[in-house]
Amino acid sequence: MESTLVKVGEADIECFVHGAGRSIILLPGGSLSVGYLSDLASALAASGLCAVRLNPRGAGRSVGPMEDLTLHDYASDVAGVAQELGLAPTVVLGHAFGNRIARTVAGDHPDLVRGVVLVSAGGKVEPVPKAQRALATLFTPTATEAEVVEAMRWMVGSPENAASVWERFKGDRAPGAAAAQMSAARATPLEEWWAPPGDVAYLVVQGLDDAPAPPANGHLLKDELGDRVTVVDIPAAGHLQPLEAPSVVAEAVISFVSSLDDPVPSGRPVRSSGS
Repeated sequence: MESTLVKVGEADIECFVHGAGRSIILLPGGSLSVGYLSDLASALAASGLCAVRLNPRGAGRSVGPMEDLTLHDYASDVAGVAQELGLAPTVVLGHAFGNRIARTVAGDHPDLVRGVVLVSAGGKVEPVPKAQRALATLFTPTATEAEVVEAMRWMVGSPENAASVWERFKGDRAPGAAAAQMSAARATPLEEWWAPPGDVAYLVVQGLDDAPAPPANGHLLKDELGDRVTVVDIPAAGHLQPLEAPSVVAEAVISFVSSLDDPVPSGRPVRSSGS
């Protein structure tokens, strides 16, 4: 695994590159750094892919202007990384909040994207109020650990797993990213990111017990876009399925990328700027 900082306009974006081959960029959920997707990236790299984990502004060592952002700004950061590292055309995978950015990349930069993977993707079908409040807790920098663990009960398929899953990704909280991300989500109309025009293929991987992002969202996208969308439902998994069902997520992603048979360049080595 190599790490690097990529200059994109006024931002410096931290990336972690695993392997070589057809490329896939991994984007984390809201108010999180991309550390918790390391195992998924390693599994994808072991299958022959170049998996690039990307920290958004405010997470890890990624920095840049944080005021008056929209999802289009975050998408431009991803596009800049793809171009600078020679990854395009690439697959873009977004988990939770990251799924909105992934779709926006496909809409704003269709020449750079050959496929989109949406993991735990909400949008049109709203969660129940208790799940909304739990998600808001995770976006609150001042939330106590006890409050977060209680909120985690709404993030996993089995509430008894809340504490153990929390221990596995608690170090990846990025409170400095939360406010800008929430503002960007509010500032970007749903029709600008839900199903951008074009012919890109989508894979939706969703837990059937995902309370913050009800799985009806994935089936609704399938109804709207037809054969362009493949949906994989995971029983007994919630919003944090990359941690709850990592092998199932990895297998679905590997199969999807393999189905995209257009020729693509391999991801090139990058200059390491430290870990």
